[in-house]
Amino acid sequence: MDYRHQQIQDCFFNTCTQHGMTHVSPMPLLATYDNSVYFASATITALKDMLLKNEIPNNGVYLYQPCFRLHNIQDAFYNGNKIKYPGYFNMLGMAVPAKYIVDLQYIIMDIMDKHGIDRSKIKLNTTRQEPLLVQNLQKYYEVEYDTRAEKSYNWTYGMGDDIHGKGMTFYIKQNNGEYKRLGQYIIIYNKDTPIAAEYGFGIEVFLARTHSYQNEYDAFAISPILKSNRLEANFTNTCVFSSVAATYSTGISINNNPSRQYKKIVRYVLKNLLFLKQRNNLSTEQIRSILQDYSNIEFNNDKYVPTIIDELQTEEKIFYVQTERAYDFIKNSRKNHKDEEVIKQKLTALYPLYSQYMHLINQNQKESL
Repeated sequence: MDYRHQQIQDCFFNTCTQHGMTHVSPMPLLATYDNSVYFASATITALKDMLLKNEIPNNGVYLYQPCFRLHNIQDAFYNGNKIKYPGYFNMLGMAVPAKYIVDLQYIIMDIMDKHGIDRSKIKLNTTRQEPLLVQNLQKYYEVEYDTRAEKSYNWTYGMGDDIHGKGMTFYIKQNNGEYKRLGQYIIIYNKDTPIAAEYGFGIEVFLARTHSYQNEYDAFAISPILKSNRLEANFTNTCVFSSVAATYSTGISINNNPSRQYKKIVRYVLKNLLFLKQRNNLSTEQIRSILQDYSNIEFNNDKYVPTIIDELQTEEKIFYVQTERAYDFIKNSRKNHKDEEVIKQKLTALYPLYSQYMHLINQNQKESL
């Protein structure tokens, strides 16, 4: 783990222990026994069984959870769509049973204080419909009510229609005066009855926001590795390399998983990596080096990197074959005076990789068609 992340985790764990909370083990990143998600995507993922069985200990539980979110990951970067969240990240979270909902607020405050966060920099965004959410917090922090869409205050958990959450978001003031999201405190209901409360935040986001990083992607473990390879620590580079490494760290590969859906996910992340290779003119050895360094820091081993490289090269060969065939298709279509819009539609259907990467192909080659 990145030493910066380790410091945040250590402070969180020590605070939770001081309050008598019980440590629980994280869920494996590959969520094979939770049909609502493909990968663990939040700390609550590991706590679902405990919640449904009403088995959270009185003083509550806490954990560290590696997470991988797939929001829009099928919409590859080269299609111009920005993925909603970075793929791989780390979370810290805790939960208490219903009778300790308000007590959890004091623990949250203690965590903030132990990180040296000035209370005047914290703002809470919540709904007036749930006064219990701010019972004690409003004495110490600024509260902003009902300024966002209703869905911003509601959560679902994949545990049936009756289980849902109503919560608030913590914001912290940055050096430039802007408020940025820090974490969420949520009361969990079964129908209309509170059964628990949870609080969680992403370690990378917490680091970036509490230190007012101008570039929030500098807070990710991949950042110094990218920079040592003369790549910017931006949204795309951070998400692509971390997503590929995270996916393969679970043992999934195109040739080593029975699930068709997981194979599709692997292909999506590989296509994104191939896009970066093409766009930034990266060598295979550069990619290998970045993945090895990052995998060792984040996952404590790099044994799957050779598989990534092998399957990336296979995808690259497919891309070049499609490119050659697409060139021939365009030449013949234009020779036969086909409409350009018709050509484009057929290209997308017949040669999807070519269509996706077309803007990266040498301009002189395209002009010679």
